[in-house]
Amino acid sequence: MVNWRELEQSSAIDKVQPTEELKQEFIKRTKKHIELVNKYAAKLGKSYPNHDKSKLDTLLDGYCFYCKPKEERTPEEQEVLDIVTLIHIKNAPHHAEYWTDTALDGFTRANYTPNGIVDVQHMPPECVEEMVCDWKATAEEKGNTATEWFKSVNGTRWLFTPEQQTQIRNILSILE
Repeated sequence: MVNWRELEQSSAIDKVQPTEELKQEFIKRTKKHIELVNKYAAKLGKSYPNHDKSKLDTLLDGYCFYCKPKEERTPEEQEVLDIVTLIHIKNAPHHAEYWTDTALDGFTRANYTPNGIVDVQHMPPECVEEMVCDWKATAEEKGNTATEWFKSVNGTRWLFTPEQQTQIRNILSILE
């Protein structure tokens, strides 16, 4: 489990090192993901050249464990992945959690909302657009739909305004 207040003091990132093969696999996967995000952004007349950039530089060594099957990750690798994920979402405006002051103590990739629903009603429309393009890219990678994802998180994981919900549905109608 990640404690947000102790995150910067954590030495867990220094405890494990990914193999070069795992790094290359993650770089390839992430570049493809960024291409997909921008493929969908183009349908909105947008471009996000810096989408997930931190995953390919400062957070690379920790994020590589994303490409390792969950059941094969050591507890230390999972902890590192949890830490870099939290760092990423709290520093990337296209993630809903960036826009909340809700404490994320106890955050893990398996439990994004340890303290209940996250109020993201202050997320600006341009960040909502990038977030939905990210959802669509991820859905394509996983073989499901961004619309189903939205239905599963709306009001349970994230609290959106009615205007944000309408914006999201409008974007999804263009992308899907």
